[in-house]
Amino acid sequence: MKTAAFSFLQAILGFFFRKNTPETIRKRGIRTIAKRIKYEGQQFYLPETKELTLGCGEFFYDIYKTISIAQEYMPVLLESGKVRDLVIEEFIDREILEDFDNFSPGRIMERAGGVRPGDLTEELRREVEALTNAMGTAIGEQIDSCYYQILTLSRFVSFDFETLIMFCFTDRGFNFYSAQEFESFKAERIIGLLQDFAEHCAVVDSFQDWEHVLGVLKTFRNGRDMINRKRWNAVRHKIREILGSELLVLIIQHITDDPGWSLQPSSLPRERIFSSWLADKRQTMEDAITRWVASHWTNRIAKLKQAIFGDFAAAPLKHYNEEASALFVAKGFEGFIHAGALACLLAFLREVFIKEIQEFRDLLIIRAWWILPSLSLPFGEAYQALESLMKRLDDFDESLGNGGINGSLLFIALARLEWDRSQGRFIRELLEKVNNEAMGILEQTAENLVNLADQVEAVKKDYAETPHTLIANWHEIEPASGLNMAHWLRGIADKLSKYIELTLLFIGKREKSRAAVEVRGPYGMSPQGK
Repeated sequence: MKTAAFSFLQAILGFFFRKNTPETIRKRGIRTIAKRIKYEGQQFYLPETKELTLGCGEFFYDIYKTISIAQEYMPVLLESGKVRDLVIEEFIDREILEDFDNFSPGRIMERAGGVRPGDLTEELRREVEALTNAMGTAIGEQIDSCYYQILTLSRFVSFDFETLIMFCFTDRGFNFYSAQEFESFKAERIIGLLQDFAEHCAVVDSFQDWEHVLGVLKTFRNGRDMINRKRWNAVRHKIREILGSELLVLIIQHITDDPGWSLQPSSLPRERIFSSWLADKRQTMEDAITRWVASHWTNRIAKLKQAIFGDFAAAPLKHYNEEASALFVAKGFEGFIHAGALACLLAFLREVFIKEIQEFRDLLIIRAWWILPSLSLPFGEAYQALESLMKRLDDFDESLGNGGINGSLLFIALARLEWDRSQGRFIRELLEKVNNEAMGILEQTAENLVNLADQVEAVKKDYAETPHTLIANWHEIEPASGLNMAHWLRGIADKLSKYIELTLLFIGKREKSRAAVEVRGPYGMSPQGK
C-alpha cells in the first residue's frame, strides 16, 4: 500500500518538475511562437515546414528593387568625400554659405588692404559669430543626424540582398524588367543572412527625417533619384510592420529553436560634422589671417628699417647672431630667435642714439634755459637708461662668446650632444634663458624710448607754441645751432617714432602701441611725460 502511494506521489512530482526543465520551457516557448506566427505572419513563414513563403520573397525583392541603384552609387558617394558638404548644403541657406566664402584666404587678402591686423581679425571673428548665430542652435544636431542617417542607410543598402533573394526565385537569372516567380524554401539555408537583415532593419527604421537624406542622395546624382521616395516609404512601412509586430524576431527564434534570441542592432559611431565644418571654416580664416599678419609684419619691418637706416645694413652682434643660431637650429633647437631684432637695436644705438640723440641732449638739455630745471630731469633719466642698455647689450653679447659664461656652456653642450642626448634638455633651457634676456633688453628699450620720445614731443610742442612753458631761450638756441629747429625736431621725433614701432613689432606689441597712439598721442604718454 505504501509502495503504491509512494509511486503515485513520485509520478505526480515528476510530471510537474518535468514541465519546468529548461528543455520543456524551450519547447513550450517554440510552440507559443509557432502559434503567434500562424496567427500574425503565415504569409511570410510556415512553422510546420520551417519555410519562408512566396510573400517573404516578394518582400525581399521589393527592398532590393528599391535600393539597387543606391547599392551602386552610395559607395562612390562615400569615397568621394562629398557627403559632409552635401549635407551642409542641404540644411544651410545658400546666402549663409556664400557669406562663409568671405573667409577664404583670397577674400581675406582682398579685404586686408589698409586695415590693421587686429581690426580685421576682430571684424572677421564677429562676422563668423553672427553667421553661426543666424543658423540657429538646432541646425547642428539636424546636420549631424542626417549625416549619421546616410552612413547607416549606406550600411543597410550594402547588405547582400542579391544572395538573399536568389533563394526566392524559381528562375535564378532574374531581372527587374520581367515578371518574377517566387517559391518557398527552407529558412535554415539563410538564417545567418536573415539575422543580419533583421539587425540592419532595426537601425534604419529608427529614423524619421528621410526627406533630407533622399534629397542629399538626389543632389549627388545631379537631380536624379538614388532611392525613389514613394517606393522607399512603402518599404519602410512594411519594415515597421514586421518589426512592430515582432514577426521577424519570432521567425528567427522559431528557425533557430531559440526563444531567447533577440535583436542586437549595432550602431555606427556618431560624428559631429557640423562643429567640424564650422571649426574648419574658422581655422581657414585664422590661418589666412596669420599668413597675412606675418606678411604684413615682414613688409612693415622692412619699410621701417629703410626709413630709419636707409641703405645702411645693420651689422649683426658678434655672438648672438644668425650664423651662430644656425648651429643650434640644425640640431633641432630654436636658436637665437631675437638676433635680427638686437642687430637693429645695436644699429639704432650706434647710428641714431649716439649721434642725433646726443646732439639733442647737448643742445637742449645743457645749453637750454629751462623755466623749471626739474622739467628736464625725465629726459636725462631716459637718456641715461639707454646708455646703460648699450652696456647691458654688450655684456649680453660677450656672455655668448667662447669665453663667456653662456657661450662656453652652450657650445660645450652642443659638442657633447652627439654621444650624450641628455645635453638636449640643458641646451633648450639655456637657450630659453638667453632668448628671454634678449627679449627683456628689447622690452626695456621700448619702454625707455617711449619715455625719451615723450620728452622730444614735449620740446617740439613747446618750440611751436607761445608762450613757451619749458624752454625760455629758443631765440638764442636756434641761431647758435645753425639748425632749422622745427625740421630738426620733427626728424628726431619721426625716427624715434619709427624705431619704437619697429621694436614693438619685434616684441609683438604693435596693436597695443597703435591703440595707445590713437588714444594718448604718438607714444602713449602725455606730452609732458607725466
